[in-house]
Amino acid sequence: MRSKRTAFTVILLIFIGLVCAVGVFFVHALFRLETIEVIGTGAVFSANTEKLNTNVLFFPTKTLEDDLRTQYPLFKSVRVFKKFPHTISVAYTLRDPSGYVQSLGHTYGVDQDSVIVGEYLPPFVHPVMMFDIGIQSIGVKIADVRVRAAQAFLSALDSSLQVSFVKEYSPNAFEARIDSLRILLPVEGNMEDKAHALLFLINGFKIKGVLPSIVDLRYTKPIITK
Repeated sequence: MRSKRTAFTVILLIFIGLVCAVGVFFVHALFRLETIEVIGTGAVFSANTEKLNTNVLFFPTKTLEDDLRTQYPLFKSVRVFKKFPHTISVAYTLRDPSGYVQSLGHTYGVDQDSVIVGEYLPPFVHPVMMFDIGIQSIGVKIADVRVRAAQAFLSALDSSLQVSFVKEYSPNAFEARIDSLRILLPVEGNMEDKAHALLFLINGFKIKGVLPSIVDLRYTKPIITK
C-alpha cells in the first residue's frame, strides 16, 4: 500500500515538474524579447540588454529607465514600456536650450533646469547670459546662483519684453538689457515678482511715450533713472 502511495507521489511530482517546465518554455517562447523600439529623434544610444531580463513579461523597465537617465544626462525625459508579445519601447525627449551662458570664450546652451546641452555659435535665438563660470562640460548642471537667478528672471518675463543679454553687475546683482533700457536685479529674491514689476513700469512709461535709461529693481521700491 505504501509503495503504491510512494509511486503515485513520484508520478504526481514528475507530472507537476513537466507541467512547470512546459509552462516556462511557452512563457519564454511567447514573450521572448526580439525588438527594442526607439521613439525619439536626435540621439544615438545603446543599452546593455545582456544585463537585463530578455523576457518581455519580466523585463525590468524601471532599471533600464534609471540606467539611461544616468548615462545620458541630455535626456529630458525617458520612458520604457512593454509592447507585448516581443517588443520593448524606449521613448525619450532631449533637453533644448532656453538660453546661453557665455564664459571664457565659450557659449553654452542651457535648458530650463540649468543643464548644459552643448556649445553654440551665433546667431543666438535666446538671450546670452555673460557670467564667468569657468570651462564646463556637456550634461553638467550649473549650480552658479547668478545663472540660476538670471534664468528665473528670463523665464518669468513677459514674452513682449525681449532681453538681448544679461551680464554680471556686481557680486550680488546682474544687469539685463532690453534695447537701451538697463535693468538691475539682485541675485537673491523672487524673480517672478521682479518680472511683473518691470512689465508694470514699462507699460506705464510707454503710455507716457518715454522709457527711462535704468530701472533698478534691487530694492523694495524700484529706482528709476531717466
